[in-house]
Amino acid sequence: MAASITTDPELTIGEPEVFFGGEFENVGGRSYDVHPDGQRVLVIRANNAATSIRVISNWFGEVERMIRENEASSP
Repeated sequence: MAASITTDPELTIGEPEVFFGGEFENVGGRSYDVHPDGQRVLVIRANNAATSIRVISNWFGEVERMIRENEASSP
């Protein structure tokens, strides 16, 4: 969120508005930083990585089987 601020003749704070949208990580502490020039913001985007792991037992045997099948189907 962002709001406009003026200090002259007195402190006035405008209505908050959405500054930018998206899926961002909510981590402990501060998950964003504002560049010193005030023109850019660095945020951590949400990582939509898989939440499961597939384990293939006998991997070499599976690769050998696939090679044999491929060779058998080649002219």
